Amino acid sequence: MLGTLDDSSILVVVDWAMKFLQMRYREKQSDWFGKRGLSWHVSSVIRRDKSATYTFKSYVHHFDSCTQDWYTVVSIIEDLFKTLKRDQPAV
Repeated sequence: MLGTLDDSSILVVVDWAMKFLQMRYREKQSDWFGKRGLSWHVSSVIRRDKSATYTFKSYVHHFDSCTQDWYTVVSIIEDLFKTLKRDQPAV
């Protein structure tokens, strides 16, 4: 995949990150599971320029509360593409 990139294309890798919810140092594993916390969605964008140099840029969406369903992911990707088009119009 990386070898087929050119200066007008990108590779985007997206996924939900672990929730941020540590309440104290060295929290027990039994206290960790089942908690609610801040949801993070991370999108990593890889681009190759004309000199065959790769650049990586990550975008993070934070939520106080959200449902991690298809509608949320599509909304995040729509925002990501709008931001990418604004920042890198050649893509």
